[in-house]
Amino acid sequence: MTTDGELGQSELDRSPSDKAPGIRIFAYPPEFHRDYDRWRDQEPPPWKEVARPGRDANGDWVMSLAVRCEEFPNGARPYFLVHFYPDRPREAMFVFYDEPGGKTMRYNVLSSTFGNLTRQRDVYLRGKVLNARTIWPHYRALGFAPIRFFPLDLLRKNGDGDVVFAARPDEDKPWEAGGYPHRRVLTQYFRKPMGTYDDSLRGLVNGRYVYWKSSVEVHGGISYENVGLAQNYRRGDVLIYGYHKGDPEKLFR
Repeated sequence: MTTDGELGQSELDRSPSDKAPGIRIFAYPPEFHRDYDRWRDQEPPPWKEVARPGRDANGDWVMSLAVRCEEFPNGARPYFLVHFYPDRPREAMFVFYDEPGGKTMRYNVLSSTFGNLTRQRDVYLRGKVLNARTIWPHYRALGFAPIRFFPLDLLRKNGDGDVVFAARPDEDKPWEAGGYPHRRVLTQYFRKPMGTYDDSLRGLVNGRYVYWKSSVEVHGGISYENVGLAQNYRRGDVLIYGYHKGDPEKLFR
């Protein structure tokens, strides 16, 4: 969202290239960020030249790439770096920036989408687990249930002071009901490291009663569709996305 209130949605906005739904994204090597003036007018290189291992500023091994977006209809021009560390194989670190000439952004939100596919119904908040059916008990429409926000004081933290916003299915064996993509129950989460958030940080969710682009009801009722964290945008913002097998309470230790 830009500072003048215009919302941009990468999946729903129309591409300036072909006018079809979906803003196109392109992969570049991490040098795109370090040497922007050199790379700004270059076409994306072949995949084999994009992501490659190297050392970060602390000397740790990391595989990195830059992801560039087409300009959004609202004028925003975000891009971000993605870092994968071998000692954290179930996490990806995102660092957010914006290209010169774009409209100033108020928020730049990365969300985990298609929560209906794995029937994500529980989010973990301070002092409680909140089920999607509790938030929208009577919602039966074909669109998105209204966004619900959770302020910082309702968000949970781990032992290092990181904010962790997690969502999970509420079924013990969801694959037995059909329509589930695998035989595991996974907790998806966003983690905002200590020192990278402020009082503007909020958790957000919306929901769907039917699967995306269909009228087929989600088994068991409404579930979360998008889960994310939103904070007033600053260049260099860091956000970590991951998934966890086993007891979700371990995420908060």
